[in-house]
Amino acid sequence: MIKDSLQVREFFICFIQKRIVYLLYIKNKTMKQYINPLLRVATVAMLLYVIYNQSESIKELKATNTAIQFKCDSLESENFTKDIDLQRFDIIIDRANEDPKCSKVLNKLFNETE
Repeated sequence: MIKDSLQVREFFICFIQKRIVYLLYIKNKTMKQYINPLLRVATVAMLLYVIYNQSESIKELKATNTAIQFKCDSLESENFTKDIDLQRFDIIIDRANEDPKCSKVLNKLFNETE
């Protein structure tokens, strides 16, 4: 069944192609007057369509880029503050390892809760 429908479709496509070629051959002079301007108009229409769609795509991408840039900036600022806190904590731990008095104070701070 599927083979038959494919063969029928191929037959009709071939028939239509042959008919178009025949019509173009018979009415070549008359058709030339109409086909060239129609092809030009169709080409210009497709070009304008592509340009319009690309400008819309560019607008969408710019909006997406702005949103991503804002997220990136906010994450960088958040990361910066966390990095400062981590560096301070590392300095305190290093100092506690060197100074026994500082180590006692640090242990007291870690063990006591309010």
